[in-house]
Amino acid sequence: MRKLCSFVIAVFLFQACQTSRQQEALPLQLDFEPDGQTIAITANGELLTLYRFADTLYKPLFFPVNTINGITISRGYPFDPRPYEPVDHPHQTGMWFTFGDVNGIDFWNNSDAIPAGKKASYGHIVTDSIQIDQESGDNCGFTAFNSWLDHDGNTLLNEKARYRFSASGDRWSVKRHTVLVAETEIHFGDNKEGLFAIRLAREFQSDFDTPVIILNRNLYPGLEKTINNQGKNGFFFSSSGLEGQAVWGTANKWVAVEAAKDSDSISVVIFDHPENPGFPSHWHARNYGLFSVNNLGRQAFIDTLPPLTMELAMNDSLMFMHELVVKSSGFITRKTIDSLYHDFSILK
Repeated sequence: MRKLCSFVIAVFLFQACQTSRQQEALPLQLDFEPDGQTIAITANGELLTLYRFADTLYKPLFFPVNTINGITISRGYPFDPRPYEPVDHPHQTGMWFTFGDVNGIDFWNNSDAIPAGKKASYGHIVTDSIQIDQESGDNCGFTAFNSWLDHDGNTLLNEKARYRFSASGDRWSVKRHTVLVAETEIHFGDNKEGLFAIRLAREFQSDFDTPVIILNRNLYPGLEKTINNQGKNGFFFSSSGLEGQAVWGTANKWVAVEAAKDSDSISVVIFDHPENPGFPSHWHARNYGLFSVNNLGRQAFIDTLPPLTMELAMNDSLMFMHELVVKSSGFITRKTIDSLYHDFSILK
């Protein structure tokens, strides 16, 4: 009996040590290259993501977005295209924050695909300066000071975006604290195109048997829409209990998507903070790989609801808090999500 008890205790201690090691914070490093207009965030020397803010971009963004063990979860097109990827929505690249209706100006859909004659209806976001808040260690991060400009270069909004990164075991996360300050009178229209988003790799898609234009193995777009379900196995689920494409447009405090990719089981979760405008937000979670939390859209998703519109006088501000979690080496559980969300929800 003593031997059995000793064995059980040994197993318990071993499992406890394993759990402790899995949850131990990983060393993070932030490498800022002003000339290249990038910031690399690494864990144990492995690239988690690269922040890009070159003037040639229509918005600052993170690309690629990887797991702790280096598996890329973001779509490659158009920066780093891969065979059989869809070529729709070229503005959906990496991870970003924009909106589709600011005084009638569309900041979400702008890309090289927009004809010159229609560019006046689109805006772009430029980074004015970067502040490195903590270069290494857990909770390292930086603050980006951005301007939301219309086509003529007029500033509509000033943005202060503070990012904090943490990593432990088989997951990492980024918290985004956003303050938008009006440089003129601002009207946010009720619009589905927003807000904090990531475009995921093809494995996270679930638009089975949908004909689309995809890249061939030589990375040229096909001439006709085709059906290719190879690798697709994405699955959405939400805090309200909805699953699959039923999640789209509904109100939730968090949404998760999971998929098997490169012999690993990967989950991506986005949290919406209780103090955000429009909480609980509606979700632009599409089966073709778009995953976005939208605090400024309501009737655009469910036409029986009253519109969600916001007005800002000059110098008024809006604040948002979001978190994105990436877990590998096994899908995340609802219990874990709820625990992580509780910790996030009490942040101020």
